Amino acid sequence: MSEEKNKLYLNMVFGYIGIFLLSIAALRYILITEDAVGLFLITFSVICLQVFFRYVESKLLSNKKEKLVFNSFFYFGIIIIFIIGFLLIQNS
Repeated sequence: MSEEKNKLYLNMVFGYIGIFLLSIAALRYILITEDAVGLFLITFSVICLQVFFRYVESKLLSNKKEKLVFNSFFYFGIIIIFIIGFLLIQNS
């Protein structure tokens, strides 16, 4: 693999980690404060970030397999975050 591809993958992984951390922080904040407006703003920001990353992926990743790997990890992580959030809401 070329050096440019490695840099691309590293930057995309850091971007997705940022979205995951934002989602976890948002979930924690909403569970503590029960803020409906904050929930809307955080959800909207995560959706906007996802749209941006989809656009970047379409321009930078040429292989369908690469896109599938990044998307599957992202959706798996989001599902895990929502399941944990649902369980935390049920327990409180």
